Amino acid sequence: MIRIFVDMRGLVKLQNTYAQLGKRFDKDMLAPEVKQAARLGLIIAREEVPVKSGALARSLRVAMLGDLSFNIEEGENYGKYVRSGVKPHPIFPRVKKALF
Repeated sequence: MIRIFVDMRGLVKLQNTYAQLGKRFDKDMLAPEVKQAARLGLIIAREEVPVKSGALARSLRVAMLGDLSFNIEEGENYGKYVRSGVKPHPIFPRVKKALF
């Protein structure tokens, strides 16, 4: 799972600026932009996935975790190995007598 968190450090300053202008600012005003960022993140993640069968790229999904954060999740169980790699280990033939 790829976790992306939107950091809202300037949110209080932005709310104060809106208040000085006599307008109300709400986090909900940013929700569409965060959803757009989630869609763009999904597109980038799908482009970065190595393609053999395409199953891993097709299994990527966006899960919104509220208004201002989201996860990009993979549905295939081997996704974490593709993303993080594995430590070196011996491999042995299972079906045939040689690995070629």
